[in-house]
Amino acid sequence: MDHLTAKLASLLLVTLMFLSLSINASHDNSHQDSNRLDRFKRSGFTIPSVYNFSVPSVYSTSCNFDKDTCGWNQLQVVDYFDWIRNNGSTPSYNTGPNNDHTYGNETGYYMYIEASAKTYGIFADMISPPLLSPATGATVRISFYYYAYGSTIDELSVYAIYPRYETAKYLLSNVTLISRQAWILKTVAFIPKYADYQILIRGVVGNSYTSDIAIDDISIAAIETSCYTGNGQLYKGTNSVSASGRICHQWSFTNYSSSQTNISGNGLPYNYCRNPDGIHDKPWCVTNLTSYQWELCDIPKCVGLPITDPSYPLGGPAPMEFVHNLRVQPRKGRVAIYHNGEWGTICNTGLTQKIIGLMCKSFKLGNSGFASFNSFDSYGPVWINASSIQCQPLLTQIHDCNISKWGSSCPNKFDTWIYCNDPTGSSPPIEKYKVSLAWGSNATNGAVRVSISDNQKGVICSPSWDINAADVVCRQLGYLNAYNSYAYFDRSPARVPMISAIKCKGYENSIEQCKLTESSSSTHCLSTDTASVSCRRLQTKYTGRLRIMFLGFFVSLQQDMTSLHIVNLHTAYVVGGLKEVHLGSGIVAVPRIISFQPCRNVTCHYYLTSTDFGRLNIYYKLPGYDYDYPVYIGYT
Repeated sequence: MDHLTAKLASLLLVTLMFLSLSINASHDNSHQDSNRLDRFKRSGFTIPSVYNFSVPSVYSTSCNFDKDTCGWNQLQVVDYFDWIRNNGSTPSYNTGPNNDHTYGNETGYYMYIEASAKTYGIFADMISPPLLSPATGATVRISFYYYAYGSTIDELSVYAIYPRYETAKYLLSNVTLISRQAWILKTVAFIPKYADYQILIRGVVGNSYTSDIAIDDISIAAIETSCYTGNGQLYKGTNSVSASGRICHQWSFTNYSSSQTNISGNGLPYNYCRNPDGIHDKPWCVTNLTSYQWELCDIPKCVGLPITDPSYPLGGPAPMEFVHNLRVQPRKGRVAIYHNGEWGTICNTGLTQKIIGLMCKSFKLGNSGFASFNSFDSYGPVWINASSIQCQPLLTQIHDCNISKWGSSCPNKFDTWIYCNDPTGSSPPIEKYKVSLAWGSNATNGAVRVSISDNQKGVICSPSWDINAADVVCRQLGYLNAYNSYAYFDRSPARVPMISAIKCKGYENSIEQCKLTESSSSTHCLSTDTASVSCRRLQTKYTGRLRIMFLGFFVSLQQDMTSLHIVNLHTAYVVGGLKEVHLGSGIVAVPRIISFQPCRNVTCHYYLTSTDFGRLNIYYKLPGYDYDYPVYIGYT
């Protein structure tokens, strides 16, 4: 081997060694990156998600919904239905807008909730694209127009959510809805808890179809005062000096005073640096009125706050939500679980009291509860069986438990529903209005007297007094029901009106639960307007036992009779009275039981006013739903 050959061989060996080191180093870095990517794949930040974790966060967003929803997403499984993108009028009469806000005609679009054929109290959630705060402590301004026209409008709420870190929703505003045929501007300001955040808008259905709510022209942006984002159209600071040190002139002396279309809505005040119409790369101002010379201002660009990388989205490996109707059943709901980028459900196979207790504690609804049943048709993927939830003995939150196996073959009809017990216990409601009968021929009849205190006593002076209200008064006094809503009484005593109007449905616990108006008049009530009643005493008594797992039930009678009375339901401190008799059957609605232990044997007593009685059927029923679940069928 000559000298040149040896030199080339040596050079080749060095080159190969260098390549080997480079390849090894590259492999090591790739392995580290792979571990990082694997962790994020496992934790769910890079997979498609309703929360758009893989989409870069933006400093601001605005949308008029004319082309699309601008990145606003509908939540699934953790709410009840979806917002609808619509133009023109809504399908329902006497509710909703006729046009959008942007153009005021049928060509523009908006988002709305359709209340027709929906249960009172259910809600629809819509979330914004991921957003980023430009600076620590920066205030974010949310503005939108809403249209709330209808006689039963309920509620529109705005929340801040931080799904990268936790499941909690932070209420920013319960919008005070004004029912009128107009688009109304609403603004909300807050300081985000974390650098990256999203906004959730929730619309709640009222107690009839006339509760449509619409929103349009929504914008979300930080109030930039010390730095600017983008091209500076959102800057609202008070800097009034150009980068060269020249004093800015007032905008009112320039051609831009009336043509400004700054999306932040801050206008062109004084001589502050701004970027109207976004015509330059950063905020600027006019420094010479004669030549209209302009200069950029010395304002720094915002450096986005760092986004931390937690191990899992929504605060843990198996985040859970309690989906419940706050209006109808605040302590009962379905448990949802987040996995693989979307919310799903849990099959109730293997559900234990310990797991239920941890769920209730995590949802801040006490420390115990029991399994319940479906209140509406469930949907969504069933991610696990409850038996897969493995919790260490000392754990206090369901979110800290492990999932031993993902996957379930259960249908949605076996989704996990729970009822969380009230930790304060239940007690008979305190009655504001005490009732008594006066000036009658015996203790069961007379004029109805109402007292609030020893010094506040009077009569019900109401032309709308009827048999429904009479039934409520009699049961509040401990009688079975009312024979009629009229009784003879001594007309000579003075009758100071205490209540001037009352309207009952007939099954209320007391008159306090009826719609009533306290009187402001000191004029004595006419005898013809003074409420009186003749009450029915308790009669033949039968007893029976039943097993129930719900807050209330209906009673169906399959023989002709005139009344039925259910009492002593432990924490159901009131009773129901028969309201209808049709073709030999009757129905009585028993007021909702406040709280009780699961599957307790409850003793009930029913009283009959007829001996021609055959069979008693007892059902429980969810308010707002038609299906009756039988819990007792017995013969006397």
